[in-house]
Amino acid sequence: MRRNAQVQALTPRELQDFERKLLELRAALQREVGRIERDALEPSGGARFQPVDESIEETSLDAELEALATQDELGYAVNEALERLTDGRFGQCVECGRPIARERLALLPYARECRDCRAASESAG
Repeated sequence: MRRNAQVQALTPRELQDFERKLLELRAALQREVGRIERDALEPSGGARFQPVDESIEETSLDAELEALATQDELGYAVNEALERLTDGRFGQCVECGRPIARERLALLPYARECRDCRAASESAG
């Protein structure tokens, strides 16, 4: 028998706690995205702009854009988790429908899959 089959449904109090965590995480992500966007759009150095500086600036911009993409992806995951909370599917694996372990949700409150389904999708991809 799979371990996930033994997980009991989340209580209303636990659901409220997860909602609070997700809202806090979303707010933190929005602040971070704003910071990254401000930094990435900040004008470059003065009139004595050197070719070496341009290379460093491009590398820095690439890193900022990569960080922005990661934050954006995480933001979508958080928003999807909040939608699952609203429609009563939070804490259920989107693949197999079984409950996601509380320990997994405590670490990743935006988790979509149970441990077994996540492991299977990672080994397949």
